[in-house]
Amino acid sequence: MADNQALYIALNAQLGYLTHNSTATELAAVAIKKALAPNAPWNNAQGIIKEGRGDVSESDDGIGFKSILIRYLQKSVPWIQDAELATAITEYVNIQYYALSHLDSDDNTHPRKFGRNWEGPFTVSTDHAQL
Repeated sequence: MADNQALYIALNAQLGYLTHNSTATELAAVAIKKALAPNAPWNNAQGIIKEGRGDVSESDDGIGFKSILIRYLQKSVPWIQDAELATAITEYVNIQYYALSHLDSDDNTHPRKFGRNWEGPFTVSTDHAQL
């Protein structure tokens, strides 16, 4: 899924910034735009990362791939020179946080446990969902 794309984005964003390599910077920008698109294979129409295959009550690596994408997108923000793109990343991360904390948690005001299906509703928490 998106874990390899996330690493690719972070690597190219940082490489482009530090070495002034416009090719790496452009590769990162293209990959970011594709990752954030509502029609990306892992996003629903509202831009929330949807659950892929599998049973939402199971704990497996699939849930970790979502958190990897979010983590590396956010880590790439300081290296992105395009303010509009950096803002789009921050908004996307905020959408995921809202979905996870309000749609797929045990309590939308003081969540302690999170589920696997960020679109909601919360049904069960698994170990991997806490990443």
